[in-house]
Amino acid sequence: MKRRIKEYQDEFAQLLKDLAERHGLSYVGCEPIETNSNGEPIKNHKQYSKEYAKIMKGLEKDLLSKKSQLLKIHNKGYYHKKCLDLIAKHEVDSYCRAAANLMLNSDCEYLDDLRVKYKGKLGP
Repeated sequence: MKRRIKEYQDEFAQLLKDLAERHGLSYVGCEPIETNSNGEPIKNHKQYSKEYAKIMKGLEKDLLSKKSQLLKIHNKGYYHKKCLDLIAKHEVDSYCRAAANLMLNSDCEYLDDLRVKYKGKLGP
């Protein structure tokens, strides 16, 4: 994720710039902002209009949802591969067996399918 921060920042800035222009607004940046209960920018964000802040918050929400879904898909594949690697090595390496058991018994939502698939293959 650290490697993707700059990529996501650039993507957000470009999308916000395009959205602002489509709404007839000038792009004035994309620093995180706080808004009051009326949706008006507060503190050091007076350069943002209420409409600009609304567009920015909507874009943040949309991108967060999309990126969260992609991350869940990526993590599920990552954990599946790691678990398979550990299971493949468990007969010769007690550390791998313990790690695989720990993964399968964790509360990680990405491992739900693996718990069912590999139940009993690693012993108690």
